[in-house]
Amino acid sequence: MTLIIGVRCKDGCLVISDYRNRIDTNGIITYEDNFEKTMMHNNYIIYNHGYNRIEDKDWKIRDKDLTPDSNNPIYQQILNEMKNKSDKGAFYVFINKDELHEVSIIVGQGVSYKNHLSDNTIISGTGGKYVDSKLLINLQGQKCKKVKDKLKKTFNNAYDLMKFMSINKDEFSQKSCIKHLLAE
Repeated sequence: MTLIIGVRCKDGCLVISDYRNRIDTNGIITYEDNFEKTMMHNNYIIYNHGYNRIEDKDWKIRDKDLTPDSNNPIYQQILNEMKNKSDKGAFYVFINKDELHEVSIIVGQGVSYKNHLSDNTIISGTGGKYVDSKLLINLQGQKCKKVKDKLKKTFNNAYDLMKFMSINKDEFSQKSCIKHLLAE
């Protein structure tokens, strides 16, 4: 239940994310639009989708422990936690002007790392299937200020398409947040 789009630009990076949070209470599923999925730490914008807990608390509390290294022991800890949870996958993306890394944690497959260095855009979450990436082409040569409107429009278009096409109209929320990180 997520849509997050990250883009690297000439002078930094931007990430737009929705706020949808799925809550499973004894098998009863509800949704709230109150969950921040991004944060800034160690010269990265970091975001998570999928399982969003560490030690049954919001993942952002452990931000100092997160690194773009699949050998980091915290990811094995998350993998062990997920074995008893309904969510069986967690993804952490680290993005700045020069780097784009993703750590995937999937029950039954383990922990893996992908360097997206050659990419300037990453689309994450189930809402990604509604994204028309035409507005996201060649952004690496543009400044964040100019890209921000294109990013917001791409997100809003995806939301409108989801509402029009999807049986499940709760895949991600219309409420969004844009974070930017300018290069030093």
